[in-house]
Amino acid sequence: MVLLRGHKHRGDTAKRRSRRNLTSCRRPGLMRMLRTSAKDTSLVVSDPRSAGLCPSAFRKYEMAMKHASRKNVIPGCASVVLKKGEVVQAKAFGFADLEAHRAFRLDTICRVFCVTKTFVTVAFMMLVEDGLVRLEDPVVKFLPAFTDVQVVASRSCEESPPSRLCRPKRTMRMHHLLTHTSGLSYGSGFGEVPSDATEEGYAKLMGDVDCGQVRSLAVFVNRLAKVPLRFHPGDSYAYGFSTDVLGRVVEIISRKTLEDFLQERIFRPLGMDDTGFSVPDDKLHRLAACYGNASTWGRLYGDVSGRTPLVSRAGLIRLDGDRPEDSAWRQGQECKVQSGGGIMGHLQGGLVSTVADTIRFVRMLVHRGVSGDGRRILAEDTIATLESARKDSGLANEEKQCLLGALAGFSGHEFGWGGAACTYWSVDRKENNAIVWFTQHIDMPEWEDQSVVSKEEADIWTVLKNGRRPRSRCLKTPSKFSSRSSMACALRRQKGFPLCCRCRCSRR
Repeated sequence: MVLLRGHKHRGDTAKRRSRRNLTSCRRPGLMRMLRTSAKDTSLVVSDPRSAGLCPSAFRKYEMAMKHASRKNVIPGCASVVLKKGEVVQAKAFGFADLEAHRAFRLDTICRVFCVTKTFVTVAFMMLVEDGLVRLEDPVVKFLPAFTDVQVVASRSCEESPPSRLCRPKRTMRMHHLLTHTSGLSYGSGFGEVPSDATEEGYAKLMGDVDCGQVRSLAVFVNRLAKVPLRFHPGDSYAYGFSTDVLGRVVEIISRKTLEDFLQERIFRPLGMDDTGFSVPDDKLHRLAACYGNASTWGRLYGDVSGRTPLVSRAGLIRLDGDRPEDSAWRQGQECKVQSGGGIMGHLQGGLVSTVADTIRFVRMLVHRGVSGDGRRILAEDTIATLESARKDSGLANEEKQCLLGALAGFSGHEFGWGGAACTYWSVDRKENNAIVWFTQHIDMPEWEDQSVVSKEEADIWTVLKNGRRPRSRCLKTPSKFSSRSSMACALRRQKGFPLCCRCRCSRR
């Protein structure tokens, strides 16, 4: 198995000028309402200058996104940026469905794939808060199927593919699942020959999921326990099915399906109405198409008789059905294994969500467990535990694994996660910002690997880092500018207008 890693019409000149004039006359810090289409989600967006950011950086970013969509780097995308807890950017660009000419919006429903891990991890930590499970509890306490789990004894590249199995030298515990140090992993890529007993076991299991022989998370995890571990628990790090096992633990303890628990404890309290494991028919018109390149399409569907690629734009081939009605996430057609890890089989499983929904979740993390309406979702101590790095993560010294599954540097101030179709979120405690950025492109190139737009303008993380406004001067500080210029700025300040960029006088 491999980890698959809307245009708006311009108004006339007068309207655009009046909009700019209206914005420029507002006091820094006042809020303006950004409304998209009639059925879209509304977000209150602050003036970036009130958060110490330069509006021109976001304008360049937005132009870059439009250009990237026109040049087929991405079909479309949406992003929301928080700075100091307030939204300072929220907009969508390009198309959610190229074939239907449907624009990408803030409420466009996207497959988030491995971002699912974040929600399941938080769900598990809620049970820790409730005193129903501990991080040090052995996995076999809740899943007896792992009692007889085995480990591939050797993985030396000089040897032939190892087949000798042995007992694990230490017990697999809950914190191993959280940090992907359990010994569970993902299998070989599509079309690749399994190299050992572990990959052979995963390939067989994924095939049974694809053909419908495995129809529940309970059956999947019991089958998974029979596949040899890639290494002894705690010895190393491997991205894989650990969070799927964690999701099954949530089901056992709560006596609910994984989706029911997520809806009850996370999605409904946060108002995440468009997040779940499937898309009902009355929302299918908001489901984004998923795109990839010819190589990915060939690995997924090349052996399907009569299937031909649907290509509306060069380099963007439609995956997951030619219409929303054909999607593997349509309610009734969804994968029956509710994957806590976000991916099952060839191209199914995992949650769907929107940028507008996900920013509610991220904002809760930013506010250390408190939702936008002031409701306590997670204890502050739990948030601190989730963000803390564990020493037994099996990673190199320059990186540590926090319990949210994100790679945190030594500073421990930044964490986040991403999904296969390029759905990302991140929080930076030091800079006091957060980002949600979604597209639906399995093979989207890195910004630095293409020549259409520059990384400095297209990468929202880089834009935010480089978009700080210069420290302003105080009117009382001697300036090389003329007294006439300073006086003009003083008058503008009295009237609440933005100050001229020449003088850079204090805006406070």
